Amino acid sequence: MLTSENGFSAGASYSTDYLNQSGSDGYKDLTVFYGARAAVRSQAQWDTNQPDPTLHTLLPATPLPALLEGRGIPTDQTGTVVAAGALVLNGTSLGALSVAAGSSLQASDIRDWINDANISGITASASNVLRFTASQVSYDNPLTLNGETVTMTGVSTLAGLVDAINSSTASSHLIATVDAEGKLLITNAVGYEGDDIEVTGTIPNALGLDNGTYTGRVSITRALVAGQDTPIELGFGADGSPDDLRKIGMLAGAHIVGQPNEDLLVFVTGAGQAQLSATYSGNPQAQKNALRQQQLQIVFDSPDHYSIIDVDTNTELASQSFDPGQLSEGIHYQGLHISFNAPPAAGDIYTIDGNRDGAGNNQNMLDMADLQKARVMGGGKTLGEAYIDQVNEMGNVARQATIAQSALKVVNDQAVSARDQVAGVSMDQEAADLIRFQQAYQASAKVLQVASELFDSILQVR
Repeated sequence: MLTSENGFSAGASYSTDYLNQSGSDGYKDLTVFYGARAAVRSQAQWDTNQPDPTLHTLLPATPLPALLEGRGIPTDQTGTVVAAGALVLNGTSLGALSVAAGSSLQASDIRDWINDANISGITASASNVLRFTASQVSYDNPLTLNGETVTMTGVSTLAGLVDAINSSTASSHLIATVDAEGKLLITNAVGYEGDDIEVTGTIPNALGLDNGTYTGRVSITRALVAGQDTPIELGFGADGSPDDLRKIGMLAGAHIVGQPNEDLLVFVTGAGQAQLSATYSGNPQAQKNALRQQQLQIVFDSPDHYSIIDVDTNTELASQSFDPGQLSEGIHYQGLHISFNAPPAAGDIYTIDGNRDGAGNNQNMLDMADLQKARVMGGGKTLGEAYIDQVNEMGNVARQATIAQSALKVVNDQAVSARDQVAGVSMDQEAADLIRFQQAYQASAKVLQVASELFDSILQVR
């Protein structure tokens, strides 16, 4: 595994100092658990006294007991399924899980096996529930459950199918119900929780199921204890393996609680095939920032050998040989390069603290540059995104104002026209009247002129 192709330096070796250790004894004080684990859950609570939902405030979460839920167990397991001591539940070694001759393992057997261990706060339960929507049911097809044939004559609704199953399978301890979501549920009667459900007979059947055995599953809870962390941890004894967990419907995993601040490699060994998946909570951390925040010591125990120590947790991160003839090449660790101008001596200790005093440090400038990518504005936006939104919003407001101005001008013009039609003056009509009055005046003047000339002529007659 320790090859350069897997990310290791040439000549790297493996240290077991922190193998299977957790807390202060673990690597960087991490809590590491290998097996099936469930942490204490929490339920969010809100102060809803204010009628405005935007004014509701988040209250401290209510803790809920840890719940470890298994999957359907494998079918046809007989004899001694899990050896004594192979599995350890919260520090208690479990005895052998065996099945009586002529029987196969049921989820209820696993439940009783765990409960009989009498581990403080631990309670196991078994269940086996088949769920169907109304669209999955075909009332024209037959149905056989646990060897009992369900009478489908006249059945055309889910309620009718429930009655038919309950009346036909009473001796096989099956119960059918319809839940609040309108789904058909088929499970075992009290005292037979988690037992297998057998589907046989003609295919296709009324439920659209394949013929076969549908096994139950086991769930484990742990009671809360005030002031204590109460997870459920189902791990391995000296001879245990992930296959032992598989036999009881549980999945094995490597559970790491803490901040490793570095890449983790997962290696899988052994024959056969395996499926792996990984999840994490929180935000990934940039390697450069992680190195700046991590205080390290380089301790030379001899001129040609040194160790790198994490000061905060006193964890030895690396132990490597050093070539005093290659001072400029120096030390490389997770992207960190340290060179020397003189050979180190035994007992020399170099502290690397990310330049916390700030001398010659460009971190402030780098942080300012990173602000362009930081989501510090409202709605989780960056500065650039918020600026673009502001420009778009102002453009929309300006455009809306222009449209409103045009619309109001039309309204104003219509109002002026309506007013003029009632009490206004027509310039064309007034001009025509002025011309008419002018011509009438000129005609009257001409009459007076003619009359005056006629009168003068009369006076001159002798």
